[in-house]
Amino acid sequence: MLRPTSHRFRRSLALLCGITLAITSRLLAAAPVVGTTDFDPLSGDIMDAGSTTTEVSISDFDGSGWDITVTTVEVAGTPGLIRGLATYGVGSTDAVQTGGVTFGGSDMLVSSVAFASNDGTEFKLGSFAINAAGGATDYTLSGYRDDVALSGAVMTGALPQGSLGGRSFTTIDVSGHDGFNNIDRFVVTFATPGSRFLWDNIEVDLAAPVPVPVITSGSSVSVAFGDTPAYTITTNGAGVSFSGTDLVPGVSVDAMTGELTGTAQELGTFGATLIAANAEGVEVSAPLTLSVHPANLPQSITFNAIGTQSADQGSLTLGATASSGLPINYTVVSGPATVSGSTLTFTGAGGTVTVRAAQAGNNRYAGAVAVTQSFEVRQSGQLVFFGTTSADDAFAVVVDANRTSGTLIGYLAGTSEGFVVPLALDGSGQFTATAATLVATDSTTANGASTSSPRTPARDTHDYTFSGALSSDAITGTISGVDLEFTGQLEAPAGGTAALAGYYSASALGNASGTTHAIVGTTGSTYLLWASPQTVAGGSGSIGGGGNFSATLPGDLTLTGNIDNSRATLSGTLARADGSESAFAGLAAGTTRTDRLVNISIRAQVDVAASGPLITGFVVGGDTPKHVLIRAIGPTLEDFGLTTAMPDPKITIYNAAGESVASVDDWSGDFSIQQLTSRLGAFPLDLGSKDAVAETQLPPGAYTVHIENVGAAGVALTEIYDASETPNTEAQRLVNISSRSLVSPGEGQLVGGFVVTGNSPKRILVRGVGPELATFNVAGFLTNPRLSLYDATETPIAENDDWETGLPLTPNQTVATAAEIAAAAQSVGGFPLTAGSQDAALIVTLNPGSYTVALAVATPDTAPGNGLIEIYELP
Repeated sequence: MLRPTSHRFRRSLALLCGITLAITSRLLAAAPVVGTTDFDPLSGDIMDAGSTTTEVSISDFDGSGWDITVTTVEVAGTPGLIRGLATYGVGSTDAVQTGGVTFGGSDMLVSSVAFASNDGTEFKLGSFAINAAGGATDYTLSGYRDDVALSGAVMTGALPQGSLGGRSFTTIDVSGHDGFNNIDRFVVTFATPGSRFLWDNIEVDLAAPVPVPVITSGSSVSVAFGDTPAYTITTNGAGVSFSGTDLVPGVSVDAMTGELTGTAQELGTFGATLIAANAEGVEVSAPLTLSVHPANLPQSITFNAIGTQSADQGSLTLGATASSGLPINYTVVSGPATVSGSTLTFTGAGGTVTVRAAQAGNNRYAGAVAVTQSFEVRQSGQLVFFGTTSADDAFAVVVDANRTSGTLIGYLAGTSEGFVVPLALDGSGQFTATAATLVATDSTTANGASTSSPRTPARDTHDYTFSGALSSDAITGTISGVDLEFTGQLEAPAGGTAALAGYYSASALGNASGTTHAIVGTTGSTYLLWASPQTVAGGSGSIGGGGNFSATLPGDLTLTGNIDNSRATLSGTLARADGSESAFAGLAAGTTRTDRLVNISIRAQVDVAASGPLITGFVVGGDTPKHVLIRAIGPTLEDFGLTTAMPDPKITIYNAAGESVASVDDWSGDFSIQQLTSRLGAFPLDLGSKDAVAETQLPPGAYTVHIENVGAAGVALTEIYDASETPNTEAQRLVNISSRSLVSPGEGQLVGGFVVTGNSPKRILVRGVGPELATFNVAGFLTNPRLSLYDATETPIAENDDWETGLPLTPNQTVATAAEIAAAAQSVGGFPLTAGSQDAALIVTLNPGSYTVALAVATPDTAPGNGLIEIYELP
């Protein structure tokens, strides 16, 4: 009789004699389950000891049935018989048992019973009940799938003594045990085989089985040192927990999400194993190759300027920092100091100290660009004297702490002469020195403006002898030739301007010549002397603790400016009565000059077939190789609006012997070139352009760079950069620059650019050569060139047409005479210009910055021709 109850139905089988077995199946489903059994063994069939299988068919069990396997133990060798039995009631109001089977004889004991889906359909086991009527025993419940015992599907327990009356059932509940979620067979094994067991209420869940995980994520991942790998274990949806083995140190697997967490802390390649498990604990694995490479993250160094220090202070703690947080390594490049860790120790001598701060990087950070700072170390105890002559003319003297050397400056109003006298003192403090006086050599108007060019002497200069002695608190002496005596008093060693005390000199900017001399005291006094070809004047002034100074000089002149103690620099202006001004800049005595040319460029029309290549020459000074970057730019010039740019330039570098040392056509977008370009502050080149770039190390000597057009002609730009990390502190440098090309009106002018760097102004000689090229057998030379020099704002600074005739832009601009230009060219090894030629040349002092020089035709009717620009450093 069948009786469905709620969401279950029961079927009972009674196995009596050998075992009494009653089965009730409970299927959890969305609606009541109705089924039938097919269990009708023939009475009298013989079952041998071992095992036998019979089938119970339940129609709603996915059309499948169960195989029930009973394993027995033969005790006395007596075969058992199979026969049908009458209905046996278990006493439950909703349980029905129909039919049965007997395993003949009491010698046939049951050791296990297995229930299996006969077509492999998986199910979830919920619970069942057992009545151990044949005697108490321990049991083990095991789950299987595909004939494999599942490690997560095991339960053990104990069954108490039951009764044949069917009222002593023990329920075994595994509904909360995930290990039995997806099985196709379960087995109950009895520790003590028995002759009678009753079964009831077997519950199974036919919900969709939990699938076995399949790892679908990739088999490799690359990560930078210190970063988290961008990787998550993914599966077919069956993975509910994750793990891994042999991962890179510092990295682990998030058990819930499968995401790799942590940061890679070791370089190399690691063969890891990834593991995913489903809800029942079934695990699968897959290999993962983890590659850890250096991160090469950029970092920078912050190294603030260091002010002037005193030699007797002993040491200084350096405070540079790296953006990465890594430690800084310091090196003393030059100067009277040593370094250990971050402690800089002074040797006791005075001078300029240059310190380099570097950070080499690690597995995570690339090396930083080194930063240098230079500062002055002054010997303590400089002696400063202020006084007057017997003619009531003021003067000033500074003497070093050892009382062995010094400088005397002053102005004689009666003869309008200035003097700057180096002093050498003997052991008793006595000195004798002869020096030429400084006088104006131009005829001048009342306001100091030049009325003639070239300059003509206005008065004679004189050689005067200065003799005297130093005492503990004064200096006294005489000036021969003018029968004057002088006396000065020692400044107190301490005062509001003691840190600024000393001797300074500064050059007139934008002029060929002109100098400001200054001596600063310890208590706010200063003496200033201006000397130029137009004007010489000196007088006393005042200075504040912040370095601002002022003085009124004869001729209604006013000198104002500032001394920057941190850099030991002096800068200011000379103001005249007519409102015109002249700027000046310079350094404290003893400060190492670092002014130099670092970057140069030449722009010109290039047509190899018509006029040959654009040729640029330069000289590397010093005694070690110089790191340089040389660029030939054509296509990228179109980004700046140039419509006639050369489409494909080529670079060839030759040494003084005419040997090619490098040749480059297209730059190919090299990443290291991009980095170097950025560090040098050069404009970037278009990726994939046919611009040409050469990076190389060049030994000291003379070189030429040839720029040729590969294909069509056009305007090209040659650039030569000093690529050293610290160009201001290195002995090797770019000292002389020249470039030759065809010069024609408009865009055909030859344009050169250069950069002055360092801590003080740079005096240079610039020449625009045309006619003189004939002496070198250059055909088609430019007959009448004109030079123009501009600053970064395109403001004209200086001009020249014919080299022997000065061409001042303002009435007070000092221009070089022909004799000065000839002497300057000879001092730097330049070829002489022929007297009367129309070549152009000028001398000018320039503050650090960017400048442009243009060589053009002097007049509209000047024929195009080959011209040469030359730029020389002057002492």
